[in-house]
Order: sequence, then structure tokens, then C-alpha cells
Amino acid sequence: MDDYSIVEYFGPSNGSNCGYCKGSEEGTRATHGMWAHEMTVQVYEAIIDFGWRRSGKYCYKPTLPETCCPQYTIKCDALANTLTRGQRKCLKRFHNIIENGDFKKALERSLSGNRNSSTDASESAKCTRLVDESPETPTNIQKPEKNTQKDKSGKKRFKRYMRKVEKLRNLNWSDDQIEKHFHLKKDAKLLKQKPKEVEDFFRFSDSAKNKFETKLVASADPQTYAEHSKAEFEVYKLYQTTIHKEKEKEISMKQFDRFLVHSPLKYSKLNGNSPVDAGSFHQQYWLNGELIAVGVVDILETCLSSVYFFYNPKFNFLSLGRISALQEIMLTRSIHKSIDTFQYYYMGYYIHSCPKMRYKAEYSASSLLCPETYTWHPVELIKPLLDKSKYSRFADKDTKSAEFAAVKDLWVLKDYTAMPYLIYRQNQEHKSREKDREVIEFCQLVGKRALANDLLLVRN
Repeated sequence: MDDYSIVEYFGPSNGSNCGYCKGSEEGTRATHGMWAHEMTVQVYEAIIDFGWRRSGKYCYKPTLPETCCPQYTIKCDALANTLTRGQRKCLKRFHNIIENGDFKKALERSLSGNRNSSTDASESAKCTRLVDESPETPTNIQKPEKNTQKDKSGKKRFKRYMRKVEKLRNLNWSDDQIEKHFHLKKDAKLLKQKPKEVEDFFRFSDSAKNKFETKLVASADPQTYAEHSKAEFEVYKLYQTTIHKEKEKEISMKQFDRFLVHSPLKYSKLNGNSPVDAGSFHQQYWLNGELIAVGVVDILETCLSSVYFFYNPKFNFLSLGRISALQEIMLTRSIHKSIDTFQYYYMGYYIHSCPKMRYKAEYSASSLLCPETYTWHPVELIKPLLDKSKYSRFADKDTKSAEFAAVKDLWVLKDYTAMPYLIYRQNQEHKSREKDREVIEFCQLVGKRALANDLLLVRN
């Protein structure tokens, strides 16, 4: 059953502790869940467009009207994304540290600064300063006065231009040649002044003082991943104990594997001449031969989906949370060069009611998924709605919804045999209305597109 996706639906779950408000608000975390034994990237992409996410092989969908902190799926159009001033500043500083900086001194400064202060989890998404502010300007220095007198002899720039024109005419240039010459110079100047893209900041010279590189590892392939497991686990353990304050004795390799290594996604070839396959990967960040961070990502048919990111806290001064998001946008663009339809970067959930999770809206060309119509809407237009109410429908009344599935679209897996649900139900001696309601609920939650890609629901 290589082309099938096989899942077990668990139904709704209420009462678990919320990791964002810590249960301080009325109500608790409410989700629907299912276990994915195996899943194609086509099905997973279809269900994340219906609000699902995965943690290992467990897939969950928040019940937004009921949950204390509504989680809205957010995606970024990587091709349309442009850098903000803060992101550009962060990238420039990162580039300067790798290219020119004294890495050991920067690390020592970071460790001494953090020695007497606790590290906050949201720092991974912020852009922290490396150096102190410059000293204030001494007050006893007299500033030069501005020249308020106008240049009555004519505009200097125009005079320079006319002198250049006369020189070219003396060389027997025609007016058309002269005009073309100045247009080319203007275009070259504009090109030079064009703002840098993400990719420009990750190009380092051969003489760079530090070596930074990323490696993409197929995490769900045991043979490929085996040699990386121990190094990644050590970084993960440091991150969880320092950033999330977990006890070291509660962190095990088994838990790490279940959470971040195991994946239901099947590896498959992408269309075109893509340099990578579709499936689950760990993007490793290496600095001077040391593993400093890992981004867990899923490469799907038309998008890259971020699962989790962890790093060694001693490298906090590099603002690796923000760097990782920009790296993943860059990876999306890289794959797009081989596949025209590959252009979206899914960042997980946007939680407006939790201030530390609002940073995801900082990435331009981002959209939020409407929880009722499953249509996409620019985040800057939706934020005012969420300021008024933590749960909101984004689409207007006339918006056409994504296609919901009906039980006639569903196939099930019974005793290793796939069959339409309606035939399965006919063969049941004891028909249960409760089971029927569960199946109807499942179909509505995953959508018609997922069922059309050979999604099988296990029936006992």
C-alpha cells in the first residue's frame, strides 16, 4: 500500500494543559487527534490546509472556538517575501560575525551576559544586540553650521552633467548614444542600490574567519540518520533544559525520537529536477565544525512546513530563531528554482492571544487560514479582527469554502483490506450511530482533497 495513507482517528480531546497561557485563562486546550501510521506528502499537505499539524506521527487540529489560545495556521509566500529592517539588521550582524568577527569573544560576551539572567523562550525569535550602544557625543563639540545660502550660479549637478555631455560630444558621440550611456549608468546605480535578499547574507568569502554551513539530513531514514542522532540529542537536551526549563531526567532519546525523528511521511520524488526529495528532514546548522542548531522540516509537494527548531543556548547571541526562519524561506526559494509551483513556507500556528507567538506575523507576504472556510487571508488585515476577539472568522459571507468531504468519499481499512466506507457499513451486523457520527466528523475535519488522495481510516 505504498500510495495509501493510513490513520486512526481519536476524536476530540479536552482538558490538557495549555503551553501558551499555562491554563491561566478560562477553559483549556481543545483538539482533535489522529495517529498516522503512514502518510503521503499529498495527504499531509491537504490536511495542513485544513488546520492540522503533526508532532512525530501524531496529528492534531485545535478546536479553535473552544480552545483557550486559538492557533491559526500561517504560511508565507517565500517568493513575495521581503526583509524588514529588523531582519536585515539581524542578518547583517550574523554575516559580520561569521565573516569578520572574533567568534570566541562574542561567545564569551554572550555567556557572561546570560550568567546572571534567565533565558526566555521567545529570545529565539528576537534579534539581540552584540555590542553596547556607542558613547554619547560630547556636548563641548560645536556642530558645523548649515550653509543656508543658495547656489545662485546654477545647479551643480546639472553643470557636472553638461560638462560630461560636452566631453562625449567632443568624442563625436551622437545625442542618442549619449542618452543611452546615461540610462545605462542610471540602471547600474539602481541595481547597486537594490536591497539585499536573504541569499546575499549567507554568501561568505573564502577568507571568512568562521565557517558556517547547513546540511539537510533525511531524519526518517534510519541508515542516513543514525550517525547524527547522538549529536542532535545533546543539543536538544540543552535547549529543553535551558529554554523550556525541563528536568534533564525527563528527557530521553526515546522521547526525542518520538517527537522529532519519527515521521509518518513517505519519501518520494518531487516533480522536475529538484535537488531534494519530498519527506521529513533535519536541517543542521554547523559553525566551525560544531553542531549548533537543528530545524525539523517537512518538504511537501508545493511547500516547506516547519515542525520544530532547537539550538544550543550558548549561541543565543546569533539570534538563531530568526536566522532559521529566514534560512527556511531561502530553502523554499531554492527548491522553487526546480519546481515552479513550490513557493510557500508554512510556519506552524500563529497565536495572537499569546504575545510571544506574534513574531510570526513579522514575515511579509504571510497569510492566515480562516477556521471556517479554509481560505487564506493577509495577516495584516486579520490582526485588527483578532485584537477584538481571540476567535474570528476571516472570510466574508459570500466566500466559497474549501470542499468538505462526505462519507461516500471515504475509504476504510478493515483486516488489511481497503473498501468504501458505505460497503463496510453494510457488512456490519451491529450498526452504531455513534460510530457514524465519528466518521462524519472525521470527513469534515480532513476535507475532500485528503480523501481524494487515498486516505484510509482504520476500522476495527
